[in-house]
Amino acid sequence: MVSPHKSNEDKTHSGHGHQERKEGRNPNNGEQGHEHQPDSGLKQQLEKEKASASELKDVLQRVQAEFENYIKRSEREQRSFQETANAKLMQEFLPVLDSFDAAIEKMGKLPDSRERREAVEGMQILRKQFWSAMERNGAREMKSVGEKFDPEKHECFVFENAKDKDDEVVLEEIQKGYFMKDRIIRHAKVRVNKRS
Repeated sequence: MVSPHKSNEDKTHSGHGHQERKEGRNPNNGEQGHEHQPDSGLKQQLEKEKASASELKDVLQRVQAEFENYIKRSEREQRSFQETANAKLMQEFLPVLDSFDAAIEKMGKLPDSRERREAVEGMQILRKQFWSAMERNGAREMKSVGEKFDPEKHECFVFENAKDKDDEVVLEEIQKGYFMKDRIIRHAKVRVNKRS
């Protein structure tokens, strides 16, 4: 026969065990839920840091681009200044070149002699050396004879009426024109054909 007391004790122990197991699960479940819950404050802080880093990167890129543009602009201005200075210097040399050409032409008209030939040859050598130095600095002669008259390059001194030549063609250079690279440093003075 089963004692009533034993039956009650079993129920009591059984009830306690079930309650302990139930209570034992609850704390663990609560802790696990708490561990996986995101921290909203930390997330917002990270987003702010990312935004600040992106903004700083944009600022640095703009500063770098502006600095590179400044360097390029400075180089262009320096080249332009140098070319202008060289052009002015070449303009100062042009009358000297004209004097060489005039002297060589004048000596060429003198009576033939050994002295004259040597003098002309010496002047031609000097003229060639002088012009080579100008060429190295960007000077070049303007081709005019046989070209169509261009008011951007030519200065007409006189018109002529040559029936066998095309209209508005340069017949002769009275004074040579010169470029400094692509810049005109002296217009050519010319005779131009004008057919009426």
